[in-house]
Amino acid sequence: MAGARDAVIVGGGHNGLVAAAYLARSGLDTLVCERRDVVGGAAVSEHPFGLEYTVTSLSYVVSLLSPGLVRDLGLASFGYHVYPQGPYFAPRADHPDANALAAYADRMIARMETVAPGFTNSVLHRQVIGPHQMQQEYGLIGGNIFHGELSLGQMFHARPAAGYADFRTPVRGLYQAGSATHGGGVTGTPGRNAVRQILADRRVARWRQRATPRLTTTAQAPPRS
Repeated sequence: MAGARDAVIVGGGHNGLVAAAYLARSGLDTLVCERRDVVGGAAVSEHPFGLEYTVTSLSYVVSLLSPGLVRDLGLASFGYHVYPQGPYFAPRADHPDANALAAYADRMIARMETVAPGFTNSVLHRQVIGPHQMQQEYGLIGGNIFHGELSLGQMFHARPAAGYADFRTPVRGLYQAGSATHGGGVTGTPGRNAVRQILADRRVARWRQRATPRLTTTAQAPPRS
């Protein structure tokens, strides 16, 4: 870590890694800082139920990565393949019924089977996380992945706050690229868009340096008496 870096990314989750990848692709010396011993955020594969099960606790949102981002970063070559389902509106109950959740998952898989024959037999393991578990284990109130419904005052140019939709902050050189920023969620889009803003600002700064004439002053010797 010795020496200065062109860019420092705080947080090695989805958007942080996307931002770092695009910055590195542009030729900037980039450092990613993450407090865990692994990076990847919700994309990290772990074994909460034993070595025979490999899952990601938030895999249901990883499918939101845009096709352009997947192509730019060559994620398919690293084994990235997603079959999105979108179980965002599963019925919520204070005392969940495990059988009802399993039946819900069965219906989703059966629906997938109708458009992709053989899909059911290709499923080796599955993990069904209902709204109650989302709230209890991940702090998502009501199982809502957005921590509550967004109001109009939190969308578009007002995301994450009015005046800061361009990813800049009041601190010069500090940018935001988290899930709350414009583009939204763990899609990787905020990270990519933040990098575009960073590179645009760097181009403007270089242009200003070249365009600003150098001012020189010539000291005049005092007149002889």
